[in-house]
Amino acid sequence: MNNTLSKRILRTVLLWILVLLATYISELIIKYYNLDKNNSLTMLCVWTILVPVYCLFYHSFFCIFKEKLKKVLFYFDIFLAAIWILGILFFTAVSVFNIEF
Repeated sequence: MNNTLSKRILRTVLLWILVLLATYISELIIKYYNLDKNNSLTMLCVWTILVPVYCLFYHSFFCIFKEKLKKVLFYFDIFLAAIWILGILFFTAVSVFNIEF
């Protein structure tokens, strides 16, 4: 197996462990502070923890298969960052103005 390919696979496995750890940490925060999962402030906390980790994971996962995807992944990262920022703004606005759905 190619050395760079094995490094990419190892990096993806480590990032997958990081995704699981971030998910577990966000669940621990929800349980420790007795937060309601339907609360927008809780979702803001989970959103800010999980989304960057998921972005790292998917970026690394796609880099395993094609080195030529770097330009596409650059725009994909910008798209995910925009979604992340909009999500944070949305959940912050919902929690500040106490909007209920």
